[in-house]
Amino acid sequence: MSGRGEQTCVDDLHCREMARRIDWAVRLRWFFVAASLVMAGLLPLLGQSTRIGGCFLAVGLALAAANHLARRRLQVLVGRRGGDAASLRQLCLIQVVGDYLALSVVAYALGSVETPVMFLVLPNCILVALYFPPLQSLAIALLGLGLALLPLVLELGGWLAPVTIFGAAYREGIVGSPLILSVQVAVLVSCVLFCWYLAGVIRKSLLANEEEIEARYRELLAMSREKTSSVLHGAHELKAPLAAIRGYAFTMRDGYAGTLPEKALRVVERIGVRCDRLLAMVSDIIRLGNLQSPVRVGEVFEPVALAPLLAELVEEVVSVGSARQITVRLATTDDTARVRGTVEHLHTLFQNLLVNAVQYSRPDSEVLVTLAVSDGRVTVAVQDHGIGIADEEMGKIFNEYYRTAAAASHHDEGDGLGLAIVKAIVGLLGAEIEVASEVGRGTVFRVVLPAAAGEKA
Repeated sequence: MSGRGEQTCVDDLHCREMARRIDWAVRLRWFFVAASLVMAGLLPLLGQSTRIGGCFLAVGLALAAANHLARRRLQVLVGRRGGDAASLRQLCLIQVVGDYLALSVVAYALGSVETPVMFLVLPNCILVALYFPPLQSLAIALLGLGLALLPLVLELGGWLAPVTIFGAAYREGIVGSPLILSVQVAVLVSCVLFCWYLAGVIRKSLLANEEEIEARYRELLAMSREKTSSVLHGAHELKAPLAAIRGYAFTMRDGYAGTLPEKALRVVERIGVRCDRLLAMVSDIIRLGNLQSPVRVGEVFEPVALAPLLAELVEEVVSVGSARQITVRLATTDDTARVRGTVEHLHTLFQNLLVNAVQYSRPDSEVLVTLAVSDGRVTVAVQDHGIGIADEEMGKIFNEYYRTAAAASHHDEGDGLGLAIVKAIVGLLGAEIEVASEVGRGTVFRVVLPAAAGEKA
């Protein structure tokens, strides 16, 4: 595992896998939280002392708070480039030690040796063996074992008042017999060591597989970057000659090279129009390539007010829609809503959705843009009353260069890159996009973005 700590969770496949395992453990811990709170209310009803119920209540509340903090910390480590495998292992260690302390309290409340509760140390022993190098995981497993046995040691030494739930005679039958007590402790120790060893073997095999997968993954990334670089280079090389051809065509059209016959004038006009389309496609290719690039240069995300930006975009596309009697309208429930991003990205995102909505709408219909805020999330919906999208094509609409047959016949000037650009920007902003459509009735795209921290939401 040498050198892994230098990589981030965004780049390191092993690190992301560890984050998923920790997330699974955090979600599993809610089961123990619920069980502790249930026991806190149930034990007093069964005649046990309120002190025992209080122990379970304290454990349940402590684990709930720790789980909430762990989930938030995990989101920070995975969502930012500052997180790495070492940070994740530190988070895991804090959680495991907290679990061991909670188990110690529960073991005491349930009479230490009277129930097999101390064996709950085994799941965490398995987890640490999967997350940590062998010697570290062994040390942590032994720490957990010691904390699980600590209440029993303190009771036998007279430093802690014993608790019994099945009666003093039952307890004395275990504690008063050195053989029975020794066997129980020996079984516990053996189970801990066996689980640690078994999990360590599994971890070694998993690491070998992960390293092989990661090597292949990095090869694919390198190939993808090389392909993107080649495409971008080719696109840039095309822009200059296309712009020159366009310039010459319109120079001839405007009569600067002499008067052209009407038939030749129409041909020159078509050349210029085709050049415009090709230049627009080249610009989209470059924009999509830049969005998909793993290297981000000069981008600073900051709170951006969405309502004014959407109002500006609606004004821009109104003229496009008016030629076909298509109305474009904006409805907002919160003019102060802000999201983190760049004005350029947000402008491109919603411009593509709005232009698509207008282009694929039927004459004499309406395109409605709505903005709403709820539970810290900002939702922008773009709804048209156009040709719609068939269910079997829904999963392909964000693919590069893909256009449905209905879209191509309705509007033949698209390049199939608009929605691919939308999807790339949505991913970059940490947002989500949802699509609902009915053939012949229309489509609605909903973009859900996290509200900017500290802003009204």
